[in-house]
Amino acid sequence: MPQFIWLVTGCSTGFGNEFVREILKRGDKVIATARKAESLKELKDLGAATLQLDVTASLSELEDKMKEAVGVYGRIDILLLNAGYVQLGTVEEIGDDLLKQFHTNTFGAINCLTALMPHWRERQSGFLVVNSSYQSQWSSLPMSGAYSASKAALDRLVTTFAAEVGFVKTLTIHPGHFRTEVAAPEKIDSFLSVPSKNYQPMKDFMTDFAKTIHGNQPGDTKKAVELTVDMVRGEGKAKGKQIPARIWLGSDAYKEVKAKCEEDLRVLEEWKSEIEGTDVSVNGTH
Repeated sequence: MPQFIWLVTGCSTGFGNEFVREILKRGDKVIATARKAESLKELKDLGAATLQLDVTASLSELEDKMKEAVGVYGRIDILLLNAGYVQLGTVEEIGDDLLKQFHTNTFGAINCLTALMPHWRERQSGFLVVNSSYQSQWSSLPMSGAYSASKAALDRLVTTFAAEVGFVKTLTIHPGHFRTEVAAPEKIDSFLSVPSKNYQPMKDFMTDFAKTIHGNQPGDTKKAVELTVDMVRGEGKAKGKQIPARIWLGSDAYKEVKAKCEEDLRVLEEWKSEIEGTDVSVNGTH
């Protein structure tokens, strides 16, 4: 198995931090990035190269950062877009926080990819891994619309990118609820748009939900990371299997996605004649 060179965004905590540790265990090299370089000291001590990188920087700044990153080991084989956060707020009242959510989760991610593409185009090779969420298409949790929409947009852009650029492999993971700090009560308070009295009960529900689920999420982050790296490297649990472009992680994601797919299929069958009946009539049919 060859040694791969990874660049991972958003490595200070959570999935990103765990990815770097697992990548190093596999014998690969990794450039760990975060907005604050000092947050990467422990990963640097473990053997990771580190680089300050803010995904919301301008495209020209990100192009310079990617050139710097390529210079560390001479190439980058795998880009793992992990940086992101959860902005909470109702659709009616979220205001400017909606754009901020997209700047990080969607625009920043795509700009990182765009900035690295000259390197991959020169090599005619690359592997893009995206940490999305099962909420990107399959969940309508109140007050999480901005987050879900930003991840859904990223998912569609990556899927289209894969159809446009044949020499870059893609893998998007859609985790359910995993044991990271994303649902920590202090995080919820920091990224919760202040609602009016119309939505106060909903805010109270989300605050209580965070307190209940934090530390009790069904997903094991380490196991999810191990499986993802297996899929990228084609080993372990992924050995001998055809690797999909998208996969869901966690029992909660499996159950919810399966239920939503079955509901969509039910609607399609129930309304089949009406749906097909909207075609242009040919020889008196439809």
